[in-house]
Amino acid sequence: MRDRHANRKAAFSARAELGKLGVTIEEPTTDKPLDQLPRAEALAYRNSLRRASNALTTHAREKDENLTDGVMDALEYINNAISLISAGMDHQEQMDLTAANALGTMSGAGHSTAWRSKR
Repeated sequence: MRDRHANRKAAFSARAELGKLGVTIEEPTTDKPLDQLPRAEALAYRNSLRRASNALTTHAREKDENLTDGVMDALEYINNAISLISAGMDHQEQMDLTAANALGTMSGAGHSTAWRSKR
């Protein structure tokens, strides 16, 4: 699943299952792929997806029933989206750290001198 529009059938199915419970997912305002969302939007969207996932599993537990194919598909879609968002955020954080380290290397700041022998 490259972005939230990659599998429209799964998205519609997930929304249908959530609609039965009166739960909606708050969509990001940008149309970027999930792994390229701005951090604030990614966090908000991931939290919305987690609430939706929790609502589905709680409903199934309360009814003490096995998860139907529709609920399973919805959970799979939601969990894939959560994973993609988290991976994108982890990647961006790593890129930021790499850039910060590169800037520190170029300026000479931030390096430890502990490796030098004492005179």
